[in-house]
Amino acid sequence: IEVIHNAFPIDFYSTTPSSLVQGFGIDYDKNLILMGAARLDDPIKGFEYAIEAINVFSETNPDLAKKCEVVFFGEIRDIQLLKRMRMPYLHLGRINDPKVIRQLYASAKVVISTSLYETLPGTLIEGQAAGCVPVSFGMGGQADIIDHKVTGYIAEYKSPKSIAEGIVWVLETAP
Repeated sequence: IEVIHNAFPIDFYSTTPSSLVQGFGIDYDKNLILMGAARLDDPIKGFEYAIEAINVFSETNPDLAKKCEVVFFGEIRDIQLLKRMRMPYLHLGRINDPKVIRQLYASAKVVISTSLYETLPGTLIEGQAAGCVPVSFGMGGQADIIDHKVTGYIAEYKSPKSIAEGIVWVLETAP
């Protein structure tokens, strides 16, 4: 018998932030929708789907969207992509401090991933460890860690509308 240990130090995560990340202008009175990656606009991350999903969410649920703030972390080579956002957002850039990332997850309600495929969806696992509910396409490892409408939301592949529906589901059902 061999045991393969969890590659993520989930014991270091807390579902309640021990402190709020300061210096970025985050409005902690709002429900945070979080998305992060080493490079958000890497083609495999499907960043265009995330932007469109957030736009669909804000247009179809304006009252709910007013209670939310979108927070991105990670590098973006083509910063012009963010000009397509029709909802207020913060882009924090690259964050190298794991403590800051853990506090962001613990402060957020939703973590989204629009990756076209993943073998090991780290941001979703880290988000879940901090009590953040994942919304993602189900191609690859995402479906291994998300039980649809129990531990998160599996959206229809390449459908921004379905990601938006997942965001609404989380905001309306998660504590």
